[in-house]
Amino acid sequence: MPVVAQKPENLVVGPDRNLWVIGPDGLARVTPTGAVTGIPLASSYAGRNFIVSGSDGNLWFTRTLTVSQPTSGSSFLVKADVRGQVLAQYSLGYYTPKGLVAEPGSTLRVAFDWFLKIEHCGAVPYTIWQRYKTDGERVGGEAGGILGLHGYALDTQGRLWVGGISEYFSGACVLVNNPRTLLGVVNQLGVNEEIAFTTRLPLSLVPARFAFASDGRIWFVGSDLRNLGYFVPSRQGFFFADLPATHSFNDLVWGPDNNLWWVDTARNSISRFTTAGSFLALGTSANAASYRDFDANPGQISALFGTDLATETRAAATNPLPTSLAGVTVAIMDNAGIEHTAPLFFVSPGQINYQLPPAVAAGFAIVKVKRGEQAIQVAAINVNEEAASGLFTFDGNGQGVPAGLILRVRANGTISYEPLAQLNPTTKRYEQLPIVFGAPTEQLYLVLFGTGIARRGQAVPYDFYLDNIAHNHARDTRTLADYAGPQRQLVGLDQVNVLLPRSLAGAGDMWCYLVNKTNIGLKSSGVLLKF
Repeated sequence: MPVVAQKPENLVVGPDRNLWVIGPDGLARVTPTGAVTGIPLASSYAGRNFIVSGSDGNLWFTRTLTVSQPTSGSSFLVKADVRGQVLAQYSLGYYTPKGLVAEPGSTLRVAFDWFLKIEHCGAVPYTIWQRYKTDGERVGGEAGGILGLHGYALDTQGRLWVGGISEYFSGACVLVNNPRTLLGVVNQLGVNEEIAFTTRLPLSLVPARFAFASDGRIWFVGSDLRNLGYFVPSRQGFFFADLPATHSFNDLVWGPDNNLWWVDTARNSISRFTTAGSFLALGTSANAASYRDFDANPGQISALFGTDLATETRAAATNPLPTSLAGVTVAIMDNAGIEHTAPLFFVSPGQINYQLPPAVAAGFAIVKVKRGEQAIQVAAINVNEEAASGLFTFDGNGQGVPAGLILRVRANGTISYEPLAQLNPTTKRYEQLPIVFGAPTEQLYLVLFGTGIARRGQAVPYDFYLDNIAHNHARDTRTLADYAGPQRQLVGLDQVNVLLPRSLAGAGDMWCYLVNKTNIGLKSSGVLLKF
């Protein structure tokens, strides 16, 4: 771990096949054997500095002056030879660079943060590029930019890879509470050309620094600069290193010795990273009723999907639920830095059902599966008390006929229970049974089961919507759920009781769902009923 210039920030393989590091105080040349030569630079600079190896055989880097009101701009694009001697300096104006890439040919691309004004939303972060020739002449700004961009780098084929946030807009305003991480390629105009892979990830894991390995893997660091991982394009999968939280990865590069090198600003160091360590595949954790991923309500039943999660299939046989089944445990590191051990319903090689502990703090969290002391897989979730709930169905896929029953209350006080579905012996699927209201003196209650409905174990107000599938909107109905909260017998399981209005008699097929009264934008998964 060689010590380099104060606070090294950016790293590149230079034209001379040495590693070059830049920081506020200057450059450092590092040979593959770890020998360091420091090269101070004149003037005082602030902001992040970026360095690339140009196609003209020189080093190129950005610098930002600390002076408050320079006469010719505060940011510069600088050219230096492989001895670190400055050859030329070109003004970039007053905006602080946020990235630098050397394109094939004789141009460089400089990224700047911009703000796009959107009605009702104000200023939205926006990334634009300006291109420069190696003689300092500006080619022009890019007409297209990218919202929610965190990182970018040029691969060996001259393609610009970006990491950021997609699904940034919802109608006229910004949607950032449930982002989908983007890893992909953009063309010369900065418009999405090819999306390589998208997945739900917390912002801390959004790719922000890149290194392109000789075996095709794309290494990256998350935007918090503490999580290292790689992406395999042929497998469309993310893998993360199982590392202690003490590491800080400020930049990465695939070195001339076919090793991964990284700089740590806090330790003033550059290190060779062994890629033979423990890497965990990124799985998916979802609501066990609706199979909606990422957002999770504290206390809900969750289903985690992956491969080789357990060596056998086993279900819990005790209550309270065990925290270990067949040697498998599930740990959740929450947004407050507290680790929780999850109660387990079921484990198998491809799926684990667990309860998200009610005490988990709101915000992004990492779910880690272990067999004994060995970590097997991780998944990312966003713990959110306003997460959409799920209703269980007979087919177990979150669709179709709900898992529930009809409670009939007669005038004399007697009650009876009636099914909502029956199994078709030919198709092996459950089919709806019509709900018949009967005598005017009888009351019918719909009883459904789900998860993520209660809020940390407490009942909350919900409306129950019934929409006519044939678009006969005169039959559409909204009614208040009499009860929506814990079922009280099985942890994580919630129950919904709805007194059905007699106006639904003969309404036909209805699409039904719960809507949170405090946030009408949140719908549960939908189910089918027949009247």
